[in-house]
Amino acid sequence: MATVKNKTNKSKTKNFRDRSGIWINLFGGDSDASNWETTWVNTGVSCRAENFAKGNIFLYRDSRGKVGEVKTHPFLDIIKKNNSYEQSFYEILYLISCNLDVYGKSFVYAVPNGVGKPVEFVLLPTPNVTILFNSAKTEIVGYEYRSGSGTNPIKYSADEIIYFRLPSLTNSFAGTPTIKSLEKVIDVDNYQQMFQIKSFKNDGRVNTVIEVPAETELSDEAWEALTKMQASKVGIENSNSNMILTGGAQYKDMKITNRELDYADSREVTRDEILGKLRVPKTIVGLAENSNRATSQAEMTSFIENVIKPLSRFIVDKFNSFIKRTWGEDLYITMEWTLPTSLSTDDIYFELHDREAISTEELRAYFGFSAKPSNQKSKK
Repeated sequence: MATVKNKTNKSKTKNFRDRSGIWINLFGGDSDASNWETTWVNTGVSCRAENFAKGNIFLYRDSRGKVGEVKTHPFLDIIKKNNSYEQSFYEILYLISCNLDVYGKSFVYAVPNGVGKPVEFVLLPTPNVTILFNSAKTEIVGYEYRSGSGTNPIKYSADEIIYFRLPSLTNSFAGTPTIKSLEKVIDVDNYQQMFQIKSFKNDGRVNTVIEVPAETELSDEAWEALTKMQASKVGIENSNSNMILTGGAQYKDMKITNRELDYADSREVTRDEILGKLRVPKTIVGLAENSNRATSQAEMTSFIENVIKPLSRFIVDKFNSFIKRTWGEDLYITMEWTLPTSLSTDDIYFELHDREAISTEELRAYFGFSAKPSNQKSKK
């Protein structure tokens, strides 16, 4: 609940939830993103969003070519506090990035006060928003939001919504999700996980076969008994149990094939393909082997410069369009990230020496010191 004043200066209470609808968690409910929430795609998308949302926002005013930072402004007041749903602006930025990667678009409602000025930002769940066009479908005239099936839609004007999108090659008003190229890989990753679950339960294959002589005729009762017996021996808890067979029936254990032994390698290939298409280095998700601090810092710097910053332009530009039409053409924001600092020579020394990458003599030569004689004793 938030208190605003109308034009007659009479205080009244306005429930912003009545206009913004019910907030829905991006990774739950009826979201069509549920098919990837347990895959490596989720990890990559979350990593991109976390690093994007860490950017620092600065507001500037360009007055006749003289640019100066603005430290006090209603926009800054909005992003410094939580909204009516207790969402911080960091969380909103995080969700905008996730929505762009998953749906290709994202919608933020700029909640107005009694005189039409924004007082907070509320992110609307993308699957619940419909874009409204003019009759010729050449211009966006508004947006419609439904909080659930059977509910009356809430309509917003075009100026009340900040519409973010990743450009589409076929539609100027649509968005193309980052994970579009990963649709089949997501299915593969899901199937591999399902196979892994069944592997723990039953090796993900036919473990055993009960052979009955061709001349033996099984009654319905015997067939049911054998079926129940075999089913009772499946699973981790029954892996070492015994089976008693009669009537010439024989038990056979099915061996694991080389193809099944390649399962772990195929999981890694799928993971690397997902992270590669999302352009997320393995060091950033903690997977890189034989990596040192210098490598990690270099990859993080490259990730911010070549992935996060280009992504931010699609978001910052839309915020700037909103700021200019709301508070003036001379205002704009920028986002800046704190990049890892370069390693000093001391850092390099300890990094290489601790990892035993090179010998002490090679390190001394690297830093320009004379080699220490092998027969010289260390002074205490």
